[in-house]
Amino acid sequence: MCGIFGAVNSEFSNEQLIEAGKSLQHRGPDEIGLYRDEHVALGNQRLKIVAIENGKQPFLSEDNKLKLVFNGEIYNYKLLKKELQDRGYQFQTDSEGEVLIHLYEEYEMDMFVHINGQFALALYDAEKKKLYLARDSVGICPAYFCQYDSVFYFASEIKTLACMSKRRLVLEPQALYEQFTYWTTLDERSIFKDIYQVPVASYVECDCSGKYDIHRYQNFLAYDAASFKDKSEIIEVVRESMKRAVSRRIMCDSGVKWGMYLSGGLDSTIILRLLESMGIENFPVYSLSFDRRGIDESVYQKLACQDHLVQHQIVQITDDKLIDNLHNTLEHCEAPLFKLGAVPMYILSKEAQKEGVKFVLSGEGADEIFYGYDIYKETLIRKYISKDINSKIRTADIKQVIPPQSRNNKFMIQGYEQYYTSHVKNTEDALFCIRPRIQASSIIYKYFNEEAQKEIHKNSLDSAISQHYQRNNPIGLLKQCQNVEMDNLLAGYLLSIQGDRVLMANSVEGRYPFLDKELISTAYRIPDYLKLHGYNEKYILKETFSDILPSQIVKRQKFQYATPGTELIHNKYDFFEEYLTKTACEDCGMFEYKMVKQLLEMKNQVITTDMLLVFIATTHMFHKIYQKWDR
Repeated sequence: MCGIFGAVNSEFSNEQLIEAGKSLQHRGPDEIGLYRDEHVALGNQRLKIVAIENGKQPFLSEDNKLKLVFNGEIYNYKLLKKELQDRGYQFQTDSEGEVLIHLYEEYEMDMFVHINGQFALALYDAEKKKLYLARDSVGICPAYFCQYDSVFYFASEIKTLACMSKRRLVLEPQALYEQFTYWTTLDERSIFKDIYQVPVASYVECDCSGKYDIHRYQNFLAYDAASFKDKSEIIEVVRESMKRAVSRRIMCDSGVKWGMYLSGGLDSTIILRLLESMGIENFPVYSLSFDRRGIDESVYQKLACQDHLVQHQIVQITDDKLIDNLHNTLEHCEAPLFKLGAVPMYILSKEAQKEGVKFVLSGEGADEIFYGYDIYKETLIRKYISKDINSKIRTADIKQVIPPQSRNNKFMIQGYEQYYTSHVKNTEDALFCIRPRIQASSIIYKYFNEEAQKEIHKNSLDSAISQHYQRNNPIGLLKQCQNVEMDNLLAGYLLSIQGDRVLMANSVEGRYPFLDKELISTAYRIPDYLKLHGYNEKYILKETFSDILPSQIVKRQKFQYATPGTELIHNKYDFFEEYLTKTACEDCGMFEYKMVKQLLEMKNQVITTDMLLVFIATTHMFHKIYQKWDR
């Protein structure tokens, strides 16, 4: 991957562009490339993985009418190149960028539906005097933009926009509310006023006056719904699609070192065993372990690697390591955290970078496309209960989403039953699947101060979000849930805050076989009951690969990645104290100190209040960080 940046209708000098590039150097430390004329300025910080010798950016068309910078990988670029050659196009290099230039010449803005990959790109068409800023179909690569005084700025990261525009960044209360309640800001909003992100599977079209429009180019729900003959055919198609997805993601020039992340769960173990079944060995494998019982998976990580030739490095995470790396993690995430899961991932990428690794394979995406999260079970249970709230059979099913260690705790069971039976009405609600979580998380509103509350419009926001998903309601509750999870949790959180941002902070690219375009298309065509079979999550995935996986991992219940939250704050209060004071609340201007003090003194934290305390503390910490970016 790389970092891209630039502007339309600006008067940047090369020196100013170079200075902006420095803020993205962590994304691409190997090379900087610049292009500038009277209409457009383009920049690229490059991480060399493919076409090392002839892939320098920006890319220019033969007639010099098209200029392109891009970040990411086009996994089918050789196939696209062959198709374009058959149509008469000539190539001077073996680079992905040249393929993208000709792809635009052939298809214009329909080019994106032909791409199987992860990317953010900026393409300037001098003939049309338009810039197109696009992002991949699942949101792996980031792309932000803003418009000030008829100048349109874009970049891979917000700090670079601040550097180029010289505008003071201002937190937006509504966006902070969204970030906590929905786990992401929504549509094109960022957490800062007047700073936007390119939505997933979309492109921004900008003219030379700086005016722009946003267009969606793909919707996974529009995939062919053709059925399979039987379960055995599905298994065969999933196996072969996954093999091709893994094979595509080890694309690189010779001599480039790569590795993979191994959690000890089903998804990453499948990737590991498939690589070895393809005869690919002796690559480094990185795992996290914790010095706390209940969140450590190292036993299963060792089981996954047992009897296989891998270089397995387990990185242990302690409270001190979390504290030591929190500041840098926040700076690269460019947002507050409600969970500290990004911090260990930042530490892990730092370890990979120390060993010269330029990209890692990871298992993100499997839970979304094969129904792995508890939210799918919860949605199904609540749907069943809605038909008969007094059914003891259905309320007994709630045990399926209670952690195994708590299933005999009658108080825990009663709490879950009360929670789910109170959220079973209105199955037609477009956000039915996450309605309980929205209701629980929206308590953050009362922690904002009076001025911030005036800028938060909860009811209109909820209505707007519901309308966004309403058009897909006929697809059924589980696919509706999948749609929401793909947009919000996956694109807005896992692939950004816990993915790209902490990987590229250390110049390491993340690649995700389960998010291969072909595999997603396959998964969307599989009947729901084969993905969530009763309450057995990712059933078809287990059936497909059980012959190459340890049985303990196949039978293992889904394990949620977790890190300490409030417990860490209390254990390391000397560190956090300055971010939870009245002065911190007043400086940031978002939260009411009296409410924060009550939260800090709360004896029994539930999941939501635990997340809330972390969110407030990291918001105040982040406030001190971003104030330096526009100087």
